Amino acid sequence: MPRTRRGFRTRLFARYRRRQAELDEASGELCVYGVSTRRVGEVMAALTGVNPRPSSVSRVLHTWEEEFRAWKERPLPVA
Repeated sequence: MPRTRRGFRTRLFARYRRRQAELDEASGELCVYGVSTRRVGEVMAALTGVNPRPSSVSRVLHTWEEEFRAWKERPLPVA
C-alpha cells in the first residue's frame, strides 16, 4: 500500500468505499424477492469472496425501507 501525506486515492472506488453500489442494489433486490438476509450474505460471499457481516446486510436493506413504504402505501387503481 503506497503511503503519502494526502492518502492514496484510486479511480476504481470512491474514497473509503469497500464495495460497489451494484452489490448493494443486488442484495436489496434479493430481499425484495424474499431471500433471507443470511442467504443474501452467502450469495455476496460467493460473488466477492468476502463474507459480509449481518449488520452490513441489514444496513443495506434499511436503505430500501422508504421506497418499500412508498410502494406499500401507493393508491391502487379502481377497476
